Amino acid sequence: MKVVYIYEGLPAYRKDFFVLLNDRLKKEGHDLLILYGRKNANESLQLSENLGFDAKSFPVKTYIKKGPLKFIGFLGLVRYFKSKSPDVYVLQFHVSTLTYWRLYIYSKLNNIPYITWDCNYLKPELGRRARSLRKYLTDKVYKNAKVCVTYGTKFKNELLQICKNEKDIIVAQNTINIEKIYSNRSELCNNKHFDHPLHILYVGVVNDRKNVEAAIIAVAELIKEGHNIYFDIVGGGDSYDNCATLAKNLDVTDRVVLHGPKYSTELQYYFENADVFVLPGTGGLAINEAMAYSLPIISTEGDGTILDLIDGNGYLLKNNGDVSELKNAILNFIRLPEEEKKKMSKKSEDIILKKASLENMVNQHIIAIKRVLE
Repeated sequence: MKVVYIYEGLPAYRKDFFVLLNDRLKKEGHDLLILYGRKNANESLQLSENLGFDAKSFPVKTYIKKGPLKFIGFLGLVRYFKSKSPDVYVLQFHVSTLTYWRLYIYSKLNNIPYITWDCNYLKPELGRRARSLRKYLTDKVYKNAKVCVTYGTKFKNELLQICKNEKDIIVAQNTINIEKIYSNRSELCNNKHFDHPLHILYVGVVNDRKNVEAAIIAVAELIKEGHNIYFDIVGGGDSYDNCATLAKNLDVTDRVVLHGPKYSTELQYYFENADVFVLPGTGGLAINEAMAYSLPIISTEGDGTILDLIDGNGYLLKNNGDVSELKNAILNFIRLPEEEKKKMSKKSEDIILKKASLENMVNQHIIAIKRVLE
């Protein structure tokens, strides 16, 4: 049987997932093919090198770009898809990707089953009418999917509200290669100590949605109140310069340090030397990485998946970018006894290995695919 995954891009962190998925599908007697959009010839994975799975890229064309609205397509993808005659395909559906609508119509006419795989994240800048229209369109796509694979239980519950049968919804916590991180981390993580100045860490894109400025203000206020805190910000983005200026204006550049983007093994140092990870805005997989390094978490619900990961290992924030709420959460963590902080640290490790390992993610996808093919 031919299984096709369609992906808007192919970021490097997805390689381990597709390699493991490919190995598992081969053992089940199925062939895996990845079709993805490519914005430029040198994008992310350098896909001319050994991937470990069959993949083909297609140029991305932008048809309309106006404010938060952006309509794109993948040139030649549908034609290639037809030539491969897949038995089932899996896609992360986006209303604004016109290629997906062509695939949707083609597969409906030719009885090709599909699986959706996403968290149904909504951009906060979308207006009420745009949100309503998007929901109307995506509900149709989810209702007609043979199986919906969700990043977390929040979206599962939303699908149940549109009368999706529970047996056709599979939760596969979106993750990275947690097992690899866990096996390669140093002894520093095995018995963390919190008897030093508090080291707070943020890793990820630095843009408006992440609300890093709010975390800087909260930390600066706590420093002014006499708390011994350091805040490392690792990443780059549109708001990087604003964050650097803010730290300078608040006179905390000796305590709030912007390190710029770091990759792969460069990140290990920051995770291993931190005491707590903070996410003040929208979510990202850095939470999973932080938990694999046994870090307690202070986070919003992010893209909805983080709700499944915070349970006694930190604080769940109700609002994005709320300075007062961030400040109180950090202060509560500071005031915890050493043993309670250690318990949070161990709880993060236990949760991520149980709920969001790469093996678990692949297993859930295999279940979804077999349910359709059988």
